[in-house]
Amino acid sequence: MSNQGSQKRRDFLRKSAGGLALAGMAGIGLGASTSASAQSSADASASLAGLKPLYRRGQQASEAPSTPTSDLPDPAVRALRRLGFGYRPGDLAAFNALGGNFDDRLEAWVDAQLAGYSAAWPPTNDPALEAQLNDPAANFETLGDSLNTLWQERVLAEPPWPYYTYPLVETQYLALIRAIYSQWQLAEVLADFWHTHFSVHGGKFEVSPVFVHYDRDVIRPNMLGNLRQMIEDVTRSTAMMYYLDNVWNSRFGPNENYAREIQELHTLGAVHSWGFTPEGDIPNAQPMAGSSTTLPAGLKAGYSEADVAQVTLCLTGWTISNQYTTGGNTGEFVYYANWHEGGAKRVMGIDIPESGQSETETVLDLLAMHPNTARYVCEKLCRRLIGDSPPPSIVEAAATVFNDQWQAPDQLAQVVRTIILSNEFKDAAQWGEKTKRPFELIAGLMRSCGGPAHKLVRPEPFGNWAQNLLNGVNYKFSQELYWQMSNSGQLPFDWVTPDGFPDVKAAWLGSTPLVMSWRVLNMILMDGYPDDPNNPGGSWHNYYPVDATATTKAALAVNDRTAGNIVDHWVHAILGYDASSPGSPQLDTGVRSLLVDFMQQDAPSPDTVLDLDQDEWDNTPWMAYVPQRLQTLVASIAMLAENLRR
Repeated sequence: MSNQGSQKRRDFLRKSAGGLALAGMAGIGLGASTSASAQSSADASASLAGLKPLYRRGQQASEAPSTPTSDLPDPAVRALRRLGFGYRPGDLAAFNALGGNFDDRLEAWVDAQLAGYSAAWPPTNDPALEAQLNDPAANFETLGDSLNTLWQERVLAEPPWPYYTYPLVETQYLALIRAIYSQWQLAEVLADFWHTHFSVHGGKFEVSPVFVHYDRDVIRPNMLGNLRQMIEDVTRSTAMMYYLDNVWNSRFGPNENYAREIQELHTLGAVHSWGFTPEGDIPNAQPMAGSSTTLPAGLKAGYSEADVAQVTLCLTGWTISNQYTTGGNTGEFVYYANWHEGGAKRVMGIDIPESGQSETETVLDLLAMHPNTARYVCEKLCRRLIGDSPPPSIVEAAATVFNDQWQAPDQLAQVVRTIILSNEFKDAAQWGEKTKRPFELIAGLMRSCGGPAHKLVRPEPFGNWAQNLLNGVNYKFSQELYWQMSNSGQLPFDWVTPDGFPDVKAAWLGSTPLVMSWRVLNMILMDGYPDDPNNPGGSWHNYYPVDATATTKAALAVNDRTAGNIVDHWVHAILGYDASSPGSPQLDTGVRSLLVDFMQQDAPSPDTVLDLDQDEWDNTPWMAYVPQRLQTLVASIAMLAENLRR
């Protein structure tokens, strides 16, 4: 492209206001600048009025309406947008074919989702996902490796960076691929939840080489099963052992890290901590009404600092086979009796006789059967699936099932089913209580677009990305997406502290996650590379990692490619508002008008046919760079407040 052409392009984009105008109209910058850790929930609640829709034409920010003006999405759309990573019209059609009314359809959908998912590797009964993973271009090499193989090849062999990180990096890409392509969307939402609940920072040196095992063999096989089993598998896992230091917990040097978090974060919750209160002053736990679970006599209502110390002693000797223990240095769980602290222990009012390894198993039983574990875990599940302040009625109802079924092999599936089929989940008043986090926005847009045109692959560390691109393998896109997701604040498995990614709206309405998410969406819709890799300052070639232009062409006949039709197509594809159906909820007319104006540019009318192949300068400005304008339009719809709500 000539310098003159480049200048015309800059003038055109300045005239059209590009993405900047739409960024101002969308959800960006409408909340206070608060980060996930910079402000307390109370302060955030006071300063954040919530997401607003686009402003109507001519309004200033101060004149923005205080309540949404777009219609409420219908119940099926709300359910699909909550229980998956991206709304697709095809998903709605399949949902509506499941029964004669919404309640029957929702029940059938949930039951099919819970029954259809399998944690087996490689994935089965998931054709779109299988096709992605079976493609040799995906370049993954560790996803099927056993824990022992990972330990031998990625730890003991001491490979150079970045080879020891491949198990983490490949699992991070896999999480995104699953969110985009898997037909078992509810399972993927739950995998995201449980990875946050039992959060492990994948970037820790000893964790990265074995992270495949943690996701594939610990979290996923248990997330629809039984919490008691899940807690034990997490406790034994190599990733958690190293992350929270129980690998070093011995009678010679007790380490409280994991003993504290298993009570504070994984079971009872900090809300049921009694601090330094003497045991005699802590009330006994009360059986849950409606639950058949019998509690041990004298079981306390919560835990104290004394209990943290005692659980630490129970856990001594639970470690990993490495160079300091017996077992052949396999990286697998081992009970090392020489490290165990002898003698009886007392946890939450219950005496635990000296019994070696089984002392910890007794502690896990007490935690799993505890009614306040049921309440704490179920409140978090309800917060994820319903809203930031879930009604106490559904928390207690779910907790009753949780506690009553604490030994059932499908305990967690029963709890999830109870929550989703509840009136509280269906209540329209709960819509918008949450906002999508960056990972949900990124995966959701790609899912709504049918997936990226360039496959997500593990980048070659020393490869020539330009030549690889010419050969059909776009390492550049995958690598750039990885770092852009990190900048957004939600690269999978990258939260440093053990509390996991925040799951409340106030934590994600600051300028950083919103602006960085906006940048990621624009990057995945339109990127470029220099025509001459040796001259990056020269002319550039545009390519579309997620090809919204091709998707639009497939959906609309040539004579139907008007600004109005293009906007309506993408509003339907992403939000579920169907302009062609008088009975469907609709996007606010002012919002739609602004979107149409942007896409129309200076064309004579919203009904003027646009040339989706005109990707260069044209003497008629509204005909210039139409595909690029389309990419910005799609990113803008994805960043509308209407799409951020869930």
